[in-house]
Amino acid sequence: MTKPKHILAHDDCYFFVGITGPSSSGKSTVSKVLQYLFNQLSQHKDGHTNGTNNMHSSSISSVIIYEDDFYKSDAEMPFNVEQHQLDYDCPDSLHMDRFINELRFIKKHNKLSDQLLELGLDSDQDHSFDPKLIPQNELDQLSLKLSNFWLDFVNSKSNVSSKTKISLKIVIIDGFLLFHDDAILDLLDLKLFFRLPYDQLKSRRLNRNGYITSDGLWIDPPNYFDDLVWPSYIKYHKHLFENDDMERGELSVNYKDSIQLLDLNSHQSLYGIMSNCLNLIFNSLNTYIPEVH
Repeated sequence: MTKPKHILAHDDCYFFVGITGPSSSGKSTVSKVLQYLFNQLSQHKDGHTNGTNNMHSSSISSVIIYEDDFYKSDAEMPFNVEQHQLDYDCPDSLHMDRFINELRFIKKHNKLSDQLLELGLDSDQDHSFDPKLIPQNELDQLSLKLSNFWLDFVNSKSNVSSKTKISLKIVIIDGFLLFHDDAILDLLDLKLFFRLPYDQLKSRRLNRNGYITSDGLWIDPPNYFDDLVWPSYIKYHKHLFENDDMERGELSVNYKDSIQLLDLNSHQSLYGIMSNCLNLIFNSLNTYIPEVH
């Protein structure tokens, strides 16, 4: 568990939310809505202050780091000899060392590296948000929920008369291979694992039109999900579960206290999933950041 962090006046605090799960589990959708909500709050933080100065003097924003941005080129991509095709679903398909070093840099220096900034990873990523992802009335309800969470959080962490400024950056890390390596797990402050049934995941994957890579458009070859995507997901995550039971098992004793497992399905509303994620984020923040005096 992450050691509680103290926020001093004018300090920037970077809080890492790792969101992982199999391909087509909804990671990127949730990440984009979360970022939109946090950055909307940052732009309109004058709402629901109840006359409290702390809300005005504090700030919150978010950024998404996509693990997919660290994919190797096709020329470097490992070749799966058994399946006779390039393997985009194993750790060697990514510049994993560089990815981990970027996360460590943020933790150490409380800022994004120049390399990440060059990718456009700043608080203005909202252009990636599609307003059709969620109905406006539900988005408004989530915004209100977040605003109230933030007000309660700021007031609980500092005295009303204090000039302490809380500057919080929520770093959302979206990736299909985050929890396979304890070196990454140890850097994450909140770990969300999305689990969905095999048949729903396969259906979603087959309905996709392809993926944009550094080399162009990637379209799954026939049977790619069953030959590589699903077996790789099992291979690199089964150790997290009791009896290696990925589909129905509980988290193993070594991980059940540090990973939040969200069992999802295609019948659940995005609103319900987002509301749950906001609850988990602020519950974790309350543990991560103690009161400021």
